[in-house]
Amino acid sequence: MTTATRDLMSTSEAARCLGVAAETLRGWVRQGKITGRVTPLGLLFDAGDVHDLAAAREAAAPLAVLPQRYRL
Repeated sequence: MTTATRDLMSTSEAARCLGVAAETLRGWVRQGKITGRVTPLGLLFDAGDVHDLAAAREAAAPLAVLPQRYRL
């Protein structure tokens, strides 16, 4: 496996990392939320892009799960 290949994730790996279905991830590619590379192996994602998106989703969500009385 080359260095470039190790930095890529399959659609199923990226979806699992993001906690979404593969079809949701493909929709995000169509919407421009993340870039995928079409290869002979299928749609692949840069691991850094996936981790950045996961961190952004995590940072945006925590208050949504708190009951109203605990929100500032």
